[in-house]
This record gives sequence, C-alpha cells and structure tokens, in this order.
Amino acid sequence: MKRSLLAVLGLSLAVLPGAASAQMEAAERAEAPAFAPMPAAASALAAPALAPALAPISSPALSAAAAPAPALAAPASISAAAAPVSAAPTASASAVAAPASSDDRAPNAPRAAKPHSRGANAGRSSAPSAREQLEAAARAGGIFDGALSGEARDGRLGRTPSKNDPRNLLLAKYLPNDLSGVPAQANLSTPVKNWGMMLNDTIGDCTVAACGHQIQQWTANAGTEKTPTDQAILKAYEAVSGYRPGNPQTDAGADMLTVLKYWRKTGISGDKIGAFTFVDPANFDHVRAATWLFGGTYLGLAMPVSAQKQQVWDVPQGGAVGDGAPGSWGGHAVLIAGYSPEGLLVVTWGQLKLMTWDFLKTYAQEAYAIVSKDFLNGKGQTPNAGLDLAALNADLKTVADTPPAPDSAQGPRKRRP
Repeated sequence: MKRSLLAVLGLSLAVLPGAASAQMEAAERAEAPAFAPMPAAASALAAPALAPALAPISSPALSAAAAPAPALAAPASISAAAAPVSAAPTASASAVAAPASSDDRAPNAPRAAKPHSRGANAGRSSAPSAREQLEAAARAGGIFDGALSGEARDGRLGRTPSKNDPRNLLLAKYLPNDLSGVPAQANLSTPVKNWGMMLNDTIGDCTVAACGHQIQQWTANAGTEKTPTDQAILKAYEAVSGYRPGNPQTDAGADMLTVLKYWRKTGISGDKIGAFTFVDPANFDHVRAATWLFGGTYLGLAMPVSAQKQQVWDVPQGGAVGDGAPGSWGGHAVLIAGYSPEGLLVVTWGQLKLMTWDFLKTYAQEAYAIVSKDFLNGKGQTPNAGLDLAALNADLKTVADTPPAPDSAQGPRKRRP
C-alpha cells in the first residue's frame, strides 16, 4: 500500500506532532514567504555533503535519515509503458549527459555566461551530443514516450527578475546527505491528459501558467486531476502583476517569488501551497530530488533567442553568445515534470518540451520546491528519502514571525562578497 510522505514521517497535515500543527497553520496565514538565499557565511543552511557528482544512483532505502526510510514507491498512475520510476534503471557515470556541478560555486551564486564547449570542439568527436541522445531516447519511447515536440509554440514569455527576501529557506538544509533513494529517472507528467495553454499565448503570464500546470500534475498524480480555469489564472496574474485586460501596456510579466507568496497566502484556483524552498538549479542532484519528492520543480529561465527554433532546448553550437546568450529572448517560467540521465521534461505553452542538462546549467536562474497538500496526501507518489519535513515546518513558523525586509531586484541568487 502506498503511503504519503507525511504518513511515512508520522505526520499529517491535519494532525502534526506538538507545535508543528500550529506552526503550519500560522505559517499558511502569514504573509511571509517560505524561503530565501543562503547567508554569506557558512551556517546551518549550508547544503549537506553529497556523494560524488558522478556517483551511480542506486535504489536502496536511504540510511542517512534519523530513522530508516522505506523504499520509494512509484506513482500509482504512471503506467508500465511509461517506465515507472520505481523500476527505473540506475544511472552510471558514463550515462549521465550532464553531471551535477554543485562543487564549483555556492548554491545561489550567479552563473557567468560561458561559451559552450561544443563550439570550440565542434567536429572533433563523432560521439552524439546530449541533445541527440535525448532526442534518440524520446523517439525510442520509454520514460519520455511521446514527449518530443516541435519548435516553440506561439507562446509568450513574462518572467521578470525575482525580488530578494533574506528570510527565504533553502531546500539543501532539509535533504539527507545520501540521495541514492531518488531514482535515476522519473516522469510525473503521464497522468495529465491535456496541458492547457493557461492564456500564455496571449499574455505574459508564464509564471502563473506554470503554477496551473503544477496543480494539474499534483492532482493528477494524487488521483483526481484538477485543471484551473483561464479565469482563475487571469485573476491571479492580475493580482501579482498589475495587468489589466484590454490594456497591453500593463502586461509586463511577474516575478516568481511574488507569485509564490500570493499562491501561499491567497491561493490560485482555490489551491493553496505550504512552504516553498529555493533549489540551486546548478545542483542536478537537488533538482532531481526536488522534482521527485515534491511532485515537480518550478523553474525560472533566462531564455536565448536560439531556443525559438529548437525541437529540444539545448545550448547552440556556437555557445551561449549572440542568439545563444542567456536572456537574449527574455525570462520564462516552466514546470519540470520529469528527468532522465539524458535530460529533462518540462511543461510550457500547453505542451511537453525536452531540455538538456546543459541547457539547464546555462540558462536556469532560479528554481523552487513547493509543499503541496494535494500531492503529499494523495494516492499517487509516496517518496520520503529522509526529507526533514518537520524541520521545514518549524523553520516556516520562524520565517512567518520575522518581519519582511525591503525587496531587492537582484533576485534570489544575489552575488555575495
């Protein structure tokens, strides 16, 4: 029998031990956000030590948690034809197209735009590129069966730089040291039958549209899919951006942190979230863990013009310069719905889109793991992997009691001295 994450940890959203229940209730009523950038000095928020970046991912139950965690269970709604994640093969070092790179910079330090290595080495090797490997895997079926899409649809961008809030929490604090219980590949998109455009073909509401897609994915995996109406998406976008229908000049997009605060305090289409934490998008181990444990990852990208004509989003041959430069097209928000050693599966503009790990490394600017009652209490996926949800709820209460600081337009990964 599959159990929710909360049940595995001996918790429930209705009855949390001790002060945790009150903390969760108080936090959900508070206007404070639920997460933030790492302080300049090393502290308890520092990311836990991880296995070597290229260490094989195996599937035994984790041993790093205080109490042994049960083995992960696959989402009930993911069919065998879609390669259930519980039966996913382990990843070898040679199979991972783009290994985690968390050891070369701080978890929320900004990334410099560097020319793509393939540009300098083009023609020197006959080995297939990461994009070609991902395309081949999609055509062969399996976990990303049917996910190969065409060029970018006639959608809009609209993600603006996120504002900084020093009260924010980091996912790294709540993950165990050993992430071997996170499977090498997962696909949570399978139960969703029809991804809506969520108005993102006519207005720049991608930051809210991605939330609508996340709600679809959570509820579909929990057993009963819920699709927000266009009116509900529009209402939320108006609230977070100042957009006024009929006045195109007010369609200026929104930042993801403001959207998350609104989603937690007010709700989108009747759906309210709990805590949310910053995920370092350059730490691929944490991106995989966030997607698996929380039912998806809310991702912010600085999109290059080169992506407009790509069937699979990848860094172009010439590198991250010119049309391949980060942000040369604009800012965009998407939902990570799955991953494999070859790449990732995202939801954007009402369709599934493939993305290489190299694209994520080069163009991702922010990512968030979100606690959803729908997903954790549902009938679908029941991962636990030693996630310290009790500590997360306790810290959320502390955050809620801390007065907010003035917002900064530097974003959640502001460079520190």
